Amino acid sequence: MYATRISLLVGVLATAISTVIGVILGLIAGYFGGAADMIIMRFTDMVMSFPYILLVLVAASIFKPGLWSIILILGFVDWPGIARLVRGNVLSLRESNFIKSDLVAGMPLPYILFSEILPNTAAVSYTHLRAHETDSYLVCRLLLEKKKKEENYSTICYFTKKNIIQ
Repeated sequence: MYATRISLLVGVLATAISTVIGVILGLIAGYFGGAADMIIMRFTDMVMSFPYILLVLVAASIFKPGLWSIILILGFVDWPGIARLVRGNVLSLRESNFIKSDLVAGMPLPYILFSEILPNTAAVSYTHLRAHETDSYLVCRLLLEKKKKEENYSTICYFTKKNIIQ
């Protein structure tokens, strides 16, 4: 059961980190557009162009090994997908009438971003979060099944060896 806790901790925290980073960068890129959008999206494309496992292995070889290093590495490598999803949603919301009316009414930018646009992108963020939690759950189930098979195999070997020797 200890391995399940560790796997779930890594999966949930890495997903939370990547979701927070992706949502913030997607909000900035989608709302401001222009140079900010171009810089963030080109960096996102660059990160997505490298194989995921290669980035994780290189980062793991550079940083000190440990649980928190793995959580941070996975969190900082997996954000481009959610950033692109949120950016696309923000681009369409930015042109909607309720955002334009907030701008005309003189609402401050943090209010528009965090009270009007962010709640409307929550569905995209939630879907991404649930998909990654499902991945974590499936990985944990596979690990548990593998562990059960190993325990059954070792038990069979132990009893076979015990019976042969006696």
